[in-house]
Amino acid sequence: MENYLIIGGSGYLGAELARQMKPFGNVFSTYHNTPFPRGVKYDFFTDDIWKPITDHKISTIIFAAVVARGRGEEDWEYVEAVERFVTDLESMGDVKLVFVSTDAVFSGEKGSYVESDRTDAKSTYGINVSLFEDFIEHLLNIWAIIRVSYLYGNTESHRDKRIEKAWKIVESGQRLERSDNIYKSPVHVSDAAKSLVNITTKRIGGFFHIPGRRMSIYDFYRERFEALEVPSDGLVAVSTPKDAGIPMDTSLGTERMIRS
Repeated sequence: MENYLIIGGSGYLGAELARQMKPFGNVFSTYHNTPFPRGVKYDFFTDDIWKPITDHKISTIIFAAVVARGRGEEDWEYVEAVERFVTDLESMGDVKLVFVSTDAVFSGEKGSYVESDRTDAKSTYGINVSLFEDFIEHLLNIWAIIRVSYLYGNTESHRDKRIEKAWKIVESGQRLERSDNIYKSPVHVSDAAKSLVNITTKRIGGFFHIPGRRMSIYDFYRERFEALEVPSDGLVAVSTPKDAGIPMDTSLGTERMIRS
């Protein structure tokens, strides 16, 4: 039976992934402060990854934590942490890395991005995630990079904070403005986890997208409110100027048929 380590395993996606991975092996998850069963204390920015790999005989790491930051200046702490993490894995040879990435690695000028499209991020956050992808692609032999867009939905352990926050704004009588010309491809967090399990356990590699249906941010909130039978009177569609410096269409497509 294989041993898996989920970095970010107590988070929104990571916890659901850990739950779905249980039938396939021994699943360990990282934590910062609060221990839990099969928890491994680990800080991406300060700790070496080789120690938990060695201690628990890990064969596959699933990186589901959000560690890239959107700082405007050069984030050398992040760059050094990425380099240390990937070179540690490189030195260990046969440990597979499954890295959960984001649609932010694309500029949004085209939309419906597929796995063979070159990354061209414009946001600092997207550039930082692209840097992590580049280290993985060029230094490791056994890897998979999986890109997702908006994740939504409740799980056994986590609530959908994005929708809950939006509902509280509308419930209080305030306007909730959401763009009708910025496009994403949202996917339910449980469906994303299912696709990740599929890719991880089949030990296939390369780039993968897990796309939902392309829709505007406004339509995403409207449909979620309708699905939850929540009044959406305060939800207002607004158009975002194309010169606002915001990626307009980072929706994902796929050439590899790993759909949720």
